[in-house]
Amino acid sequence: MADVLTYVLSGVGAATGVVGAVTGIIALIRSGRFKTLDLRLELRKGENDLRAVIDELPGQMKRATWSRQNIHAMRGLGGSGVAVAWQLAMDADTKTYQEIAKARPPEEQDHRGLSAADLESRIIELDAVLSKAKGLRDKYVAALATDDQDRGQRQQTYEAAAIARMRGPAS
Repeated sequence: MADVLTYVLSGVGAATGVVGAVTGIIALIRSGRFKTLDLRLELRKGENDLRAVIDELPGQMKRATWSRQNIHAMRGLGGSGVAVAWQLAMDADTKTYQEIAKARPPEEQDHRGLSAADLESRIIELDAVLSKAKGLRDKYVAALATDDQDRGQRQQTYEAAAIARMRGPAS
């Protein structure tokens, strides 16, 4: 009886081992599929972010240039070295933008045929371009904010001068 019990338990153990191995293989395949799905989603999100930044940059750069020219004129610095330096920086940033725009991913690109390693390398490349584009965008957002502050300070100065004029000379 002990031999039969040992034989049956050995068979159950062997069957459990086979089932465990098959289950492990299936889980490995499924986790690989989930990993590539996650990577495809991350890549698609990054591409959407890059397209959005690339699409908004020209308008933002134009607004910032217009704003800065007005600030320079307000300060009497229209043809000064400061204005020339701004324009040179804008020209350099325009070239940088053109390089970034070349890397703009096409809409609805299909990444299903790519391996996990290919997806990872594309995500890394995309992240580098996206960082550069966001840096350029942030520069012009900050420039616009600075110009708004300058305009506010100038407005306060004008208002204080107008109030002083209305009060008349101090006696």
